[in-house]
Amino acid sequence: MTLFRQLLLAVMALMLLLYGVNGALSLSSTRALVDDQMAVHAADAATALAVAVSQGGAGQDPALLEALFNALSDSGYYQRVEWIGDDGKSRLLREFAVAAPEVPGWFVRLIQLPDHVGRAEVMAGWNRAGEVVVVSHPGQAYRQLWTLAGRQLFWFTLATALFCAVGFLALRQLLAPLGRVVAQADAIRERRFVVQERLPRARELRSLVEAMNRMVVRLEQLFSGQAELIAELRQAAASDAVTGLANRADFDARLQALVADGGGARQGMVAILALDGLARVNDRYGRGEGNGLLRALGAELRAALEPYPEALLARRQGAEFAVFVAEVTAAEADALAADLVRRAAAVPFAHRADLPLRLRLGYTLGDAVGHGANLLEQAGRALAQITAAAAPNWCRYDAVEEGAPPLVSRTGTDWACIIQRLLDQRGLQLLCQPTVAVPGREPIGCELYSRMAAPIADAASGPAALLPMVERVGQAAAYDRLVLELLSARPPDYPRWTVNVSLQSLRSSDWLRWLEEFLGEHRAVAERLVFELPERAFIAFPELVSEFQRRVARHGCGLGVDHFGLETSNFAYLGSLPLAHVKLHRSLAQDLHRRRDGQFYVKSLAQLVHSREIALIVEGIETEADWAALASLNADGAQGFFLGRPQPLG
Repeated sequence: MTLFRQLLLAVMALMLLLYGVNGALSLSSTRALVDDQMAVHAADAATALAVAVSQGGAGQDPALLEALFNALSDSGYYQRVEWIGDDGKSRLLREFAVAAPEVPGWFVRLIQLPDHVGRAEVMAGWNRAGEVVVVSHPGQAYRQLWTLAGRQLFWFTLATALFCAVGFLALRQLLAPLGRVVAQADAIRERRFVVQERLPRARELRSLVEAMNRMVVRLEQLFSGQAELIAELRQAAASDAVTGLANRADFDARLQALVADGGGARQGMVAILALDGLARVNDRYGRGEGNGLLRALGAELRAALEPYPEALLARRQGAEFAVFVAEVTAAEADALAADLVRRAAAVPFAHRADLPLRLRLGYTLGDAVGHGANLLEQAGRALAQITAAAAPNWCRYDAVEEGAPPLVSRTGTDWACIIQRLLDQRGLQLLCQPTVAVPGREPIGCELYSRMAAPIADAASGPAALLPMVERVGQAAAYDRLVLELLSARPPDYPRWTVNVSLQSLRSSDWLRWLEEFLGEHRAVAERLVFELPERAFIAFPELVSEFQRRVARHGCGLGVDHFGLETSNFAYLGSLPLAHVKLHRSLAQDLHRRRDGQFYVKSLAQLVHSREIALIVEGIETEADWAALASLNADGAQGFFLGRPQPLG
């Protein structure tokens, strides 16, 4: 029961107590007054009747006596009027039963007025002729007391109703700060830090609100400090100090995770861009000039790769930069290579006249290559083939295996036709990879993957190659709808189901309306469903993601962060949304048992997200050694081939 109701009931109970005490005192006083009046009334009536009988010879006139006695008894205030002669015999009697039918019996028993008897002697001259006895009738008194009690109850009820109405408004106004404190506590539970600007006037409530505000500010500072520390540690471990790009170790780990992520080998372009003569720049103009040139090159390459959101860019060593772009055709790769060299060569350099810049780029176009090191080796060989006087100064590695052309080399029109056939024929197969608890290994959920059924294309394609093409041809909303419809037809036997959705779908108002209808019709599915979005979506489109979270939360669905740790941010978005989980990218979990920095990062991240009641899931656990290392790092769940491979649904 709320404090508001308790106070309101206490006020009503107090009013009832006051009414009870007041009613009892009032009835007691009135009863005493009526009792005295009845006693005096009986005595006066007896005296008056005796005088009337004694004078004028009324005692000898029966008709006159009858008239006197009838007049007195008919008033209703007396239950017995009697003239007793001198010999003790009753000469005239009028008697009525004590009755008050409109008064409840319990009230009569509660009041219980005594009988009051009035006596007076009747004289005949100087001689005694008998006496008159008058007994008061309490019926009228009972009626008056009952009417008085009813009137008091009516006015008390009216006063209580008015008082409670005023008290209701006053209590609601008085306790409004407590309601805001409750909302503030709920906001903390939902990982939102809200400070109350309005302070109540009551000293005690003001102190409470001020204490809550101090706690909120402190919690926000602690969380922000933890997030900034972890982000700085991550950036220091994975970033190049000069250019701010990813370093070699981070690039290699992310490349390997992307080209073989469990959904089929990843196709794409790996390039190495080299700046010749950096040592001469450092020797002649100082290391500061050389570092400035590297920073300018890094910024220009980052700008050139903006059309490819999932592209990887890093400074590998010295004056070499590495690039990976997934799902590009041969023609697109050639155009991109030429554009990268052209834009890098145009970087402003104050000493270009004295020391012309020479840039070379070698790249390879991988077809289902299962290891990133192979791609880097091929790109390095292509780079080595470029001589000092070569034109153009970029080269593609041509040692392609014989056989059918790579799937990635299909034209955009081919992919559009293939995906349209897939949607029309619903030729999609769902796979489910389990997520297990750490360290007990109990199944706690599964992540859904999708691939084309073999009859649709020349060969079944995993999600790594299929999903980017779905987005490229603008069919992401229809594709996500098909996945959810297939899921509802044959849901997996797991407590929670994780489904990735595209940002294109979130931008489609038609898809969002369909989704709400779908979730409303399939409540059993919605209660177990967790949607995942990549971390970059939370950073680049916070309003869009927040609106999507509110929509799905109304139906009991959760929202999770996928590919966590790839973006350089301070994790501020973790404090703005109630998230179901954070899924650490597989590149950060590779060789976890050997990397102490990786273990420290996972443990610190677990502490951070647990302070917000967010679960931490680590993907990419491929070996028993990594699983054993994860058990002591406070992660909540894990995925990987060691724990279970994706299996077709049904």
